Amino acid sequence: MADPVVISSGNAPVATQPAAGQASAEDPGDGEVVTLLPYGFDPKEISKPRGRFILLVDNHSGAQGINLRLDREAGARLHDVQVPASKRDWLQAVNLPPGNYLLTEASHQDWVCRITIRPGR
Repeated sequence: MADPVVISSGNAPVATQPAAGQASAEDPGDGEVVTLLPYGFDPKEISKPRGRFILLVDNHSGAQGINLRLDREAGARLHDVQVPASKRDWLQAVNLPPGNYLLTEASHQDWVCRITIRPGR
């Protein structure tokens, strides 16, 4: 297994492991910041060409810990992550195939960010 990729986010470094559907340590790609506010995600939709990128969820919701999920819209759950209040942000390198995905918070069904990955670059 490859060594963890350590990326600094806010106050503390965050370690991520490359795995299926994730970017490698060599080329993390560009980034997308999604802010979680008391009423949900901002932006509510992201459209990107396929390729590696860093997904950063910046928690400004006021919730004491969040449970983030990244699912293929018509399929499998790719990530299910408990983010404690002490950490606040979630940072993940991803390399999603073209399709539609939903980023959600488990305790708030109406908090949804739709991510569309387009086939072209």
